[in-house]
Amino acid sequence: MTENELIGEIAECLQEALRLQSRVTEMTERVHQAAGMSVADRALRAKVTGLFFGLWPTSRSSTVW
Repeated sequence: MTENELIGEIAECLQEALRLQSRVTEMTERVHQAAGMSVADRALRAKVTGLFFGLWPTSRSSTVW
């Protein structure tokens, strides 16, 4: 591959990453709405977002879920 072809591939990957990020954001908002969460409840929204991305605290004793 030439340098220009590689740059084109990188650009396509970046565009796809941005498209997927937008889709994940949209889906996360749908989950928040479906759960009846207030836009102002940032702590709860952060927890749901973390669950959506598969993040879970290593110690449940330090975080109330």
